[in-house]
Amino acid sequence: MGLLRNERGVALVTALMLTLMSLVIIMVVLYLVTQGTRLSSAQKRYQNSLEATYGGLDLTMRDLLPELVRTAVDSANLASFQTDITTIETRLGAVNLKVSDESDCLRQKLSLSTDQWTSCADERRTGNPKIFPDMSFVLKDTGDKPEFKVNAKIIDTRQGITNTSNVNLFTGGVTAGSDSGIQGPGTVSPYLYTVEIEGERESNPNEKAAISVLYAY
Repeated sequence: MGLLRNERGVALVTALMLTLMSLVIIMVVLYLVTQGTRLSSAQKRYQNSLEATYGGLDLTMRDLLPELVRTAVDSANLASFQTDITTIETRLGAVNLKVSDESDCLRQKLSLSTDQWTSCADERRTGNPKIFPDMSFVLKDTGDKPEFKVNAKIIDTRQGITNTSNVNLFTGGVTAGSDSGIQGPGTVSPYLYTVEIEGERESNPNEKAAISVLYAY
């Protein structure tokens, strides 16, 4: 019995295999290009959010928190503190500043250690600044792009000895005033605040960035 030697179709099969391999290579290249574009776009969105968050950090630490601390310490009572808060909101109306309506809790956060926050519910102690923030405001982006909303929340306070001149560590450190009870050079212990800050584009909640800050006053 003779052997059959039929090689017809081998060239077709080889061509199909080469075509399949070419398609696989093309698909891999397209996938890598697409993923690279997506990652680049995501990185750009995150960078924009991070810059907005740092802008919120600058406003919070340089302007808002020092003034809120002074207000909490200087206010004779809760009603006076609420009035002062309204004045601050009006003065910073350009960024649509909103301070927590739980004035008693906020006052305790600014002036007492964390374990003394008797007026603060659990949700006002959480580390998520979007849940009952202590302060929030809006920062504009360049051009006609949607704005960024910045939320800030004090989640921990450590009491210290503040100076009587209202000079904070951010601009000049602390000193012992004549009525501070400290004799001689002494050791001044500032108030320490742990603050969570998050910047989020109003039109896209997924476009956001968050940072944690330890602030000494």
